Amino acid sequence: MLVRAGDPDATYFYRYKPVLFTVEKRVKAYGGAPQMQAFGSRFLLGILRADGTRSCILEIPRWRFGWDQPYRLAEPMDLNPGDQVYVECHFDNSESKQPVIDGVPAPPRDFAWGGNNQDMCAGFITFVEE
Repeated sequence: MLVRAGDPDATYFYRYKPVLFTVEKRVKAYGGAPQMQAFGSRFLLGILRADGTRSCILEIPRWRFGWDQPYRLAEPMDLNPGDQVYVECHFDNSESKQPVIDGVPAPPRDFAWGGNNQDMCAGFITFVEE
């Protein structure tokens, strides 16, 4: 994950097949938890169904630092064999989002995953085997 200096809407997307948990069985998703830091601007966590449709587990359209906590679904969702889980994070690395040091905004700079004054993109799902 690399976010370029000055980019107001850098997007990082990844997906995976949770076959360890869903091979030959279904599981129920009960919630999700996002993980981004200060440059995060939007977060999505969902399921890419085997038939090509998407189901949203969690969407935070205007991310604020400190919102990285578990969120419970109103109704559990099925996670079936062949489905994939996806995470999409948007970052605002524009001049207006930079930290202020001694009253002066720092210039934008490239950043990557984790570390000091950087960011991350992770999504966690709470689920139970049926």
